[in-house]
Parts: sequence; structure tokens; C-alpha cells
Amino acid sequence: MKKTAFTLAEVLITLGIIGVVAALTIPSLIANYQKQEAVTKLKKFYNTMNQAVKLSEIENGDASDWNLTSGHASYQTVLDFYNTYLAKYIIKTKEIKPCDSSPDYDMCVYMADGTIFKMGLWSGVDTVFYTNEKCLNTPTKRCFFQFGFRKTTGASQNIFEPYAAGAWDGTREGLKNNYPYGCLNNGAYCAKLIQWDDWEIKDDYPW
Repeated sequence: MKKTAFTLAEVLITLGIIGVVAALTIPSLIANYQKQEAVTKLKKFYNTMNQAVKLSEIENGDASDWNLTSGHASYQTVLDFYNTYLAKYIIKTKEIKPCDSSPDYDMCVYMADGTIFKMGLWSGVDTVFYTNEKCLNTPTKRCFFQFGFRKTTGASQNIFEPYAAGAWDGTREGLKNNYPYGCLNNGAYCAKLIQWDDWEIKDDYPW
């Protein structure tokens, strides 16, 4: 009986085709996984902080009455605020320390899941969320996202929200292209853009 088999050339051609397909698809799969991972962590942080505020208001009163400094506070002042109003409602905290060697810099909270958030006090609570520790030193629009919390009248409005300054015109286009805060510029509005898109990183996001 005559036996048939693939020739070496046929095997090499097949492997070459597989390699080309893999080279075209694997980067896209990796990027999609990384985007989903970032969104999952971002949304978890958003829910965690707002749940903490709601629980704290039961014990500490309406957040519009919380003691916020009117200027850039020291690390100790930020830590005191955090311990007074939020710490007991945020679980799985691994470490809290200054984000810099200077005591006048903001406070960093290291979470057990590897995420970090940096908190400072101005006229409100300014918070930057990092999806991993490496991002703290080399932030990119893939891993750091800005939030703001301002005292308002009515507990339902006292929530941590993705940062969107008064310069925002209320449109998605503004979240992308506003100068200097748009996601395509310095990235301050990137978290707000993701929230606008129903917690999804769209193809036009500067990934």
C-alpha cells in the first residue's frame, strides 16, 4: 500500500500561516483582555468609594458637612480625613503611606488586589486611581484615572465621580478633545469617558 504524508514544505507553509494568523490576532486578544481588566478594576473602585461614602454618612452625617480643607492639605490632614470618614468602610487595605518622601504630598492607599489610590484635599477630595503599582511611577492612560468628590447639598449628590471640571461642555466629544483635560490630551477626563460609554473602552480611546 502506498502511504501518503505531508511534505516538509507543506508543513512549513502551514506553520507559517498559523504564525501569521497568531501575529494578527494575539495582540488584539491581549489588548481586549487588558482593557476589560482595567475597566473591571476601575468600576470596582468607583463602587467601593461610593459605598464607603454612603455608609459613612449614616454614622458621620451628610457629606456636605464633612470637614474639608480649603487649600492643599498635608499628608497628616489627608490621613485624618480618610481615617475619620472612609477607612472603616474600605476593606482589604494593605498599606497606607505618603506618596512621596515629603509629608506635604498626598496619601497613597495600597489595596490587597494590587490597585492603589492617591488622595489629596483641596476644596474637595481629589483622587487618582492606579490599576497597579508600576503605574504609580509611570502613569499612562491605560492605568491611571482621576476622580473628584465635592461637598454639595443633598446626600445623593455627595459621591465620588470621574473627574470632569467646569470646562467640560457636557458632551462625549468634550471628554475626548477638551484642552487641556480631554482624554486625548492630558487624560484627566479618561475615567469620565469610560463611564459615559457605559464602562467600556471604545476603539477611539487612546489605548
